[in-house]
Amino acid sequence: MKKIMKTAYLFVLILGAFMFTGCEDWFDVSSDIDAKEDDLYKTENGYFDALIGVYAKMAGTSLYGDQMTISTMDLLAYSYVLRDGAPEIYTSFANFDYKTANTEKVIASIWEGMYNAIANDNKLLERLENADRKIFDDDNYDLIKGEALALRAYLHFDLLRMFGPSKALDKGEKCMPYVTTFGQGNTAYSTFDQVIEKVLADIDAAIPLFDKDPIWTPMETPSNVYLVNRKVRMNAFSVRALRARVMLYAGKTDSEVYDFVSELMDTLQTNINYPRLTTSPQDIDKDKIISGELLFGLYVDKLSNVASGYFPSVTTSKELGSTKEKLDVIFEADKYKMSDVRYELLFVTEEGLPRMRKFRQEQTDNQRSRNQMPMLRLSEMYYIAAETAPDVETALVYINAIRTARSLLGVELNTKEEVISYLDTEYRREMLAEGQIFYRYKYRNLENIPDCEIKIADKLSEVYRFPLPQQEQEWGQK
Repeated sequence: MKKIMKTAYLFVLILGAFMFTGCEDWFDVSSDIDAKEDDLYKTENGYFDALIGVYAKMAGTSLYGDQMTISTMDLLAYSYVLRDGAPEIYTSFANFDYKTANTEKVIASIWEGMYNAIANDNKLLERLENADRKIFDDDNYDLIKGEALALRAYLHFDLLRMFGPSKALDKGEKCMPYVTTFGQGNTAYSTFDQVIEKVLADIDAAIPLFDKDPIWTPMETPSNVYLVNRKVRMNAFSVRALRARVMLYAGKTDSEVYDFVSELMDTLQTNINYPRLTTSPQDIDKDKIISGELLFGLYVDKLSNVASGYFPSVTTSKELGSTKEKLDVIFEADKYKMSDVRYELLFVTEEGLPRMRKFRQEQTDNQRSRNQMPMLRLSEMYYIAAETAPDVETALVYINAIRTARSLLGVELNTKEEVISYLDTEYRREMLAEGQIFYRYKYRNLENIPDCEIKIADKLSEVYRFPLPQQEQEWGQK
């Protein structure tokens, strides 16, 4: 990973310069990279610039702006119906063939992009350790450090979900490095349990740093532009939601997970800024990602361009399509004799075929939903609470709260197994094109992926785990 670590931080320096200063002024500062770095960190704004650089890297098309959400990860989850003549890259991922030239390239770009973002993050954290606290206003030092630690945990956790084993298939082998320093040296690999331990350690270090997050109090328009949109940045709410997600995936006991997530929800219910389930489902046509329920989202520049390539208004071979029959099954159109608002409003019929308009940036869209990629949803906390609840009756309270918010009647379930199976279907409905469905199947160690005709029962490790990039296999330190 030496090449990645050596070049990564230059991205943050240049990105921050382009975003917040004039190009000529920036490059006149110094011809030396170290001097530029020192200049960047002379002010609080420089630290904020570096943090925004991490978010911007995450939002790139090789990561959460496309491959890790809309395309690759949801191709693996069979969220789409491929059209005739679909590109080889689509069919290869749909066949779980990770060894073609094209799939290897995508997988390598994800690995490198994630560790580049981590390198940027680690450099920021390194500079924070030696920062002059006097340059920071109010509690901004803690906010910046808390966000950086939480993002490092988020990035490593998703790397584990892609390149590591599931808990069910974990044999204790070392699978990936958890990198906490900035430099050119390699980092030793960690096991599944070690990665989880380090993820939780970063989260737990971040949580108290958000004690004075403005998100806790009635929020006025901030005078500091960097504090805008705190409701969808990594914040006091989202870092706890991330912990709940990690705890479930890591196989913590139901009681431990439930105690944490239910306490989180009870505490935040009293907060004025707490995202709540929508009470006006019909408004989703103006806010198709239901942004009012987001706990964490990424701003993806030109998301509409990405979406139009995958979800065009006319049939093309490159389309990530669907059919009425498939959607009727996903949204259980006939079972409950009532239309799910997500089905009605997230898809539009064009040329006789349903096409997703979830990420189309339309003029009627609510402003706060524009160019947002969901990263953590409030609904997921309800799902986690339902899955780990002490009894079915309690689980149904959470499940039916979501159903009400989606214009559906309540459902009746009788066993824990029925609850978990139902939640599998909810992830398909709620998180289409967000990259989370495949992780759900991996966590569940499912031997049959819905709509997939390939028999995977005898090769679960190969299906649910990306191979390391060739360069990392050759040079990585285990």
